[in-house]
Amino acid sequence: MFGSAAYTEGLPLIDDLDATPTSQRRLAMTEKSHTFEIGAAYTGTDVFAAGDSFTVRGNLYQTKLWDITTYTVAGVTGTDLDGVTTEGLELEASYGTAGGFYVDLAGHVGEGREYNPDGTSDTWRNSAADRLQLTVGQRVGDDLDLSWEVVHAADRFDALGADLGDTTVHNLRATWRPETNWLEGTEVRFGIENAFDKDYVGHLSSPTRKAPGRTFKVSLTQAF
Repeated sequence: MFGSAAYTEGLPLIDDLDATPTSQRRLAMTEKSHTFEIGAAYTGTDVFAAGDSFTVRGNLYQTKLWDITTYTVAGVTGTDLDGVTTEGLELEASYGTAGGFYVDLAGHVGEGREYNPDGTSDTWRNSAADRLQLTVGQRVGDDLDLSWEVVHAADRFDALGADLGDTTVHNLRATWRPETNWLEGTEVRFGIENAFDKDYVGHLSSPTRKAPGRTFKVSLTQAF
């Protein structure tokens, strides 16, 4: 099990470098945040079968932000927010067999609130969506990796705060790492993002701007 706490301060934005009373007040302030985290992790081999590996880790976090100079009360540009809190749970797990089959799971669920000086509150406008990602793959020898990734997102809203429905996107990838001498350190990746051409608006995006449709990607990297 592990835990941590962090306290940070930030410098004022260049947007506040003018002579108005509001800007001068903000120049005298620095944004502050306090984060608490606690988590646990486990890693083992030969857990369910000979030669397999299993890892799972979880993390609970809570962050408080105050003396905010970068965001104001919604619709009132001259009034700063009183504070913002975000909290949530992150979970990761992976399992692989000696034969090269593997499953990776990653998820996040959380909530954010922004607080006004009059005591009212609302959903934090930059809250992350709840997300679950599952990857199923097969390694063929040491040079080929084939995988299918499913990403599901919920509790989403656009840049104007309007609710968006849940969405599920499928991605396919093939990665080849040749072991021949003259290609050593080379990686070629073929991918299809949004394989079923899902029509949706991304979380925190403009309501008129759709996420990319089916996209084919090819990349070549060389380590030296």
